[in-house]
Order: sequence, then C-alpha cells, then structure tokens
Amino acid sequence: MREWQSEIFPDIELETKHEKELARLLSDKEIVKIIELKDGLSISTNSFVGSVYLGDIHLNIMPKIKGMDLLTLMNYVYQLKDLTIMQHAGFNLRSFTFMDILIYQLYVHTEDLFIKGFHRGYIRKEEELASPKGRLDFNKIAENHYLKKATLPSRYYERNEDNLLNQVLLAGIKLCISLASDPNLIVHLRRLYSYFEEYISNIVLTKQVIKKAKNNINRLTERYRPLLEIISILQENQGIELEGNNQELKLQGFFFDMNHFFESLVGRLLQDYVPNYAVREQFLLHDMFTYASNHNPKNRRSSTPRPDFAIEKNGKVIKLLDAKYKDLWENALPRDMLYQLSVYALSSEGNKKATIIYPSLNDVAVTQEININNPTSDEYMGSVVLNPLNLSYLSSCLADKTDNRRLIEEHISGIL
Repeated sequence: MREWQSEIFPDIELETKHEKELARLLSDKEIVKIIELKDGLSISTNSFVGSVYLGDIHLNIMPKIKGMDLLTLMNYVYQLKDLTIMQHAGFNLRSFTFMDILIYQLYVHTEDLFIKGFHRGYIRKEEELASPKGRLDFNKIAENHYLKKATLPSRYYERNEDNLLNQVLLAGIKLCISLASDPNLIVHLRRLYSYFEEYISNIVLTKQVIKKAKNNINRLTERYRPLLEIISILQENQGIELEGNNQELKLQGFFFDMNHFFESLVGRLLQDYVPNYAVREQFLLHDMFTYASNHNPKNRRSSTPRPDFAIEKNGKVIKLLDAKYKDLWENALPRDMLYQLSVYALSSEGNKKATIIYPSLNDVAVTQEININNPTSDEYMGSVVLNPLNLSYLSSCLADKTDNRRLIEEHISGIL
C-alpha cells in the first residue's frame, strides 16, 4: 500500500490474540488503521510508512516519492554528503522500501568512513607488563610487592577504533541486517559487519547509548552525526510505547512518520532559502486562549496553539506556517486543519493570512486560498493559503549543483 490509502482485503483475518492486540495498538496510535470485518480486513494508511508483520500478514506501506528523489531529500534533511560515485549499479533504488533507503544511506556512508578511516580514540588500559609503558601504578607496587615479579602494573592509553562511536555504528549495522528486505543490500551489510566485528566490541543498542554517543561528537567526529541520526530513527521506530508505563511493544517491522520528515524538510528550506527573515520553529501563541479568572473551578491550564513555523522580520511576526504531509491538491483540506489554520490567520497581524505547506508530485499544483468571512456581515476576516511543495522538482534542484539556490528560492517565494 501507499500512504493515505484505504483498501479492503477479503478473506484475510487476524488469527491470534497477539495479532489482534497489535492491530488495535497500531490503530490507537494512528499509525495505521486496521479494522476486522466479517470476511476480511479494512486497512487505512496515513503519514506513516514502513512495514510490519501480523502473523502471516506482511503490511508494507510505501511513500509516494521514492528512489533517487527520496535519497536526495534525505541527504539534504540529515546533512549527508552526496556520494553519487558510491551509489552502486547493483542496487535498484526504485524498488527499495523506505526502510531500505534509510539502511542504504547508512551502508554507503559507513563504507565511505571505512575508506577514509574510522575515528580512533584513546582507550585507558591497566595491565601488568614485562616492558612497562605509560605510568607505573606505584600504589599497586607497594601493596602487592611487585618487586618480586617479572612484571609491573602500568597505566597507559591506547589509540584504536574500539570506541563508543564505532561500537554504536557496528550495532546499527547489525540492526540493519535484521530490518533490511533487499537481498543484495543484506549481503553487503553482512560483509561490512564481518569486517568490523573483528576489532570492535559488540554492545546492546539503546536510546541511552545512542544519546551518549551523540554527546561525544566533536569537530573531529562530526561525520558520525548523520549516521547516528539514521541509527536513532531505525532504533526508535521499531516499537510502540504503551500507555501508563515506560514499556514498549517491539514490532516485527518498522514505521516512520513522514509528517515529521516533511516538517524537518520545510524547516531546513526556510532556514536556508528564505533570506532577510528569521524563522522560529514550534512558535507558541501564548495567552491566545485563557480561562476567565472567575470561571475556572477546576484550575485547568488553557490550551496554547503552536504553529510549526513563525516568520519574523525586524523582530515582528509577519506570517504563521504549518507543514502537513498530505497532498492537498489531490485531497480536500480536512476540516480540523482548516479550523486550526483559521485560528492562526485571525491571530496574526497584518494581512491576516496563515499558510499550510503540503507535498505534491503534480506539476500543475498551484497555490489555493480559502477566505474566512464573517457569517453575519459577509465581511472578509482573513484567509488560509494552501501552498504546494513539489518534491520531485525540489529534489532535482537540490541535485543540480550549478544554480540550485535561485531555483529553490523561486519555488518557495510564494510562501511569504
């Protein structure tokens, strides 16, 4: 299936209690809606892509944009270098699932690290040596009468590749082998893993370990940052967080929210290609809604709307923007999105407009505008602007190294 699609599959059913519980959790978390019918299943997808096994059922949800276009956008969002020389002819990227694209990114850039040399850190070691090096441990010598032995306790630092960054990278490759679906990609990952495991220690991959590795990044190890980002995405999106506790239900599969990816893409574009303006992400509209002081018996906190982006000039907010991963050229704007953007428009100063940016692959998609009118006087109050971002065109512009800045600025100039 593809994102934002609904299908009925007759003569397919969930057989075990575990399968039914997992389907319910996927629906409750709004990852994918699975409903049991009398003689089949109804499945509705949204912004999540990936795959999962429900017993004998393998559900694979593909993004509309794929292959080299998706690869180019991921390079840009996660600040990965463009390694076109290393994009092997043996890989058919157009047939890759979203997860295989992510894993391929990790493989290619790890191979690049291998060619240029992995980071080597200083590891503290304490050993008894016949030929001492580093510093002698005089306390141990005094306590244990080492003068009667042919060795002396030494404390020294050895520079090698067996450090936390490479350990996390090795664990990430091991995870990729279990998640990848392309046979050729799995073969290359196993070859890479067999080389690493000879001199890098195996560790258990957790969120805490990845976070610690990220905190160890410095100017000498900056090239590891995007790889840790991909490993973090793969590790975090394997499970469903259960309500009421800190436990996770592990999936036999992987899901990724394209809405989050699209929001990151729009944020980076605004930062890089909207000159002369300041961009603030997750902008809070403080005090827009407040309980009346004498009419809040439960002492509840008022809701605070939070647009994805605020565009500022000279310290003043001139426009509020939201990024939604749903093709609003092919699909009508949902009412909840319209009401949300209407609130943003009426709260803004100046022209009383709010913009929603959405992805499209249709070359004829153009800007749409919905007016907000006073229902009693028909007076114009504001408007909601629907602005398409053509992902295929954007990908080609980013891949073009000659004049991509002018082309991208022209493409997103209608946002302001």
